Order: sequence, then C-alpha cells, then structure tokens
Amino acid sequence: MKKSTLFSWLSFLGMALLLSCGSGGGQKQAEEEQLKAEIQTLDSISVELDTVIESIEKNTEQLKDALDALDTGEEQ
Repeated sequence: MKKSTLFSWLSFLGMALLLSCGSGGGQKQAEEEQLKAEIQTLDSISVELDTVIESIEKNTEQLKDALDALDTGEEQ
C-alpha cells in the first residue's frame, strides 16, 4: 500500500472520529475545516514522499547497474 493511500485512510478515519465526538455546531464546523486543511497537507506530504521514494529506487537501480558493470569490467 502506498503511503499516500495510508495517509488518506488515516486522515479520513481521524476526521470521522472527531466528527462523531464533536460538541457544538460552530465548533464542529471549525474542527471539520481544520481537519480538511490537515488532510490536504498530509496528502501533499505523501505525494512528495512517493516522489522521493521513486527517485531513491531509480538511483538505487542505477547504482546497482554501475556496480555490476564494475564487477564485470565494463564501463558505462
């Protein structure tokens, strides 16, 4: 499971929990807006993390290929 999916589910569950336990109507709406903003922040962070992970995986593959080439005496 990708981290972005996990963050989305956790954010959704957190929002549902707070909404079910909320007290006043105005306070409930303010909490909901705050949660929505936090969810957007988490989604942005998770997208950045996915990008970093993909970059690391790509760089790792390139390093493995370079090491394999060195082991076999080839140059890239």
